[in-house]
Amino acid sequence: MKAKKFDVLFFVQLFLIIVSMLLAIYVRVTENYSLQAFVLIMVSVLLIIAGLREYKRVKTMFSLFLFILLICISSYIVYSVVISI
Repeated sequence: MKAKKFDVLFFVQLFLIIVSMLLAIYVRVTENYSLQAFVLIMVSVLLIIAGLREYKRVKTMFSLFLFILLICISSYIVYSVVISI
C-alpha cells in the first residue's frame, strides 16, 4: 500500500478551512456581519488552492479548465465583497 503524500497546499487548505469555519460561526452567532467579507475572501482563496491542487494532481485540460473556472468564481466573490464594503 502506498503512503499518502501530503503537500504544503494541503496543510494551508486545511488551516484556512478551520479558520474560515470558526470565523463564519462567530459571525453567525454574534451577528457581526462586518467580518463576513473576510470569510468570503478566505473561501475564494480556498477555491484557488483547490484548483491548484487538482491541477498539480492530474495536469489535464479538464483540470486546467477547472482551475480557470475556480479563479473566475473567486474573482467574482472578491469583487462582490469589495463592492459591498
